[in-house]
Amino acid sequence: MRVGIISTKQDYKEQKGVFKKCGVETIYIDNVSKLNNINGLVICGDNYKTIETILLKLKINKIFQNFKKGDMPIFGISSAIALLANPNNKSDFSGIMNIGVEIINKEYLEILLDIPALGKEPFKGIFKNRIYINSISPNIGILCQGSPNQIFFVRQGNYLAAAFHPELANDLRAHKYFLQMIKDNIR
Repeated sequence: MRVGIISTKQDYKEQKGVFKKCGVETIYIDNVSKLNNINGLVICGDNYKTIETILLKLKINKIFQNFKKGDMPIFGISSAIALLANPNNKSDFSGIMNIGVEIINKEYLEILLDIPALGKEPFKGIFKNRIYINSISPNIGILCQGSPNQIFFVRQGNYLAAAFHPELANDLRAHKYFLQMIKDNIR
C-alpha cells in the first residue's frame, strides 16, 4: 500500500513520519503521473491558497474532478479541506465533498475531541487555524463536532476531512482509520 501526499515539504515530512509509524510507504506528489502509483491521497496544509497553488502548478485541477467518482480514498486535513468543499467555494477543485467550510482566523488551539469511530480515548485535536465545517449534506457522516455549526471531522464515502492536524497529536488512530478505508477500497 502506498499513500500519496500533496502538501508543502514541511507538512509532507510530518505526514510521512506518521505513515511510517503505521508501516506504510508515502510518496510526495510532485507530478501527475505519481497519482497512478498510489492507493490513497492526503491533501494537507494550513493555507488553502498555498495548496491550491501547488495543485495548479501540478495541473491536477483537470484530473481532480475525476476524483468525484470516489474511487480513491482522499483525506483532507486542516485548511486543505476548503479545496474539497462544495458550497461557496469558487476553487477549480471544489465539489468533491458536500460540505461547507469556514476559516475564521489563524489561532493555535488544542482541545480533546470525542471521536467514537477512533475509540473511547479522547483524541487531541490540534488546530493551527480556526477552521470548521459549517454545513453538510445528508450523505455526510459526522465523526466529531463541537456544535451544530462547528464540525471537526467528517466522512463521505471514500473521503475524509479533518479540520484539525491528526499528524501532530502523537496518536495514529486517525491515520489508521484512513488506512482502513484504503484497505476496504482495495478489496
